[in-house]
Amino acid sequence: MTDAVREAVDAAAKRLFPAMNTQIVELATRFGVQNLDSVRLDRSGRVNAVKAGVKTSFKRLSRGDRLRMRIATVIALLRVGADRGVAAHPGLLLIDSVAAEEVTEVPARTLIAELQAITKDLPDLQVVLTTAQPELVDDLPGDHLITRDSEHLF
Repeated sequence: MTDAVREAVDAAAKRLFPAMNTQIVELATRFGVQNLDSVRLDRSGRVNAVKAGVKTSFKRLSRGDRLRMRIATVIALLRVGADRGVAAHPGLLLIDSVAAEEVTEVPARTLIAELQAITKDLPDLQVVLTTAQPELVDDLPGDHLITRDSEHLF
């Protein structure tokens, strides 16, 4: 029984992980991770990166790159899972302080647009994000925003 389960898991991993790895690289690059050649997501959730031809552990990435890679990984997991009929997610994605960690305006807008797109692809998913830069969410529908003129919402 254990061998049959292991074989099924290995077969599924061989189908899913290459697609997720490709998606993570594409998204992370669009979100501003520079010189990212490849990633290899493993079953423990570790993202092993190759940047500019050098193997780079996740913890050696900058704080900003780690944030962008995490978000890219979550979106890739959701998207590839939905495409393959393995759409198991909790229905809520919380992202605090978009653009706080070395994320410039264009990659931040790209990241927010991608989060908006994934909610259209997965209508049961809710995304809640915060930012101290309200101009980054100008393109979102007004009824999806909670804003305040003062410095802090709460």
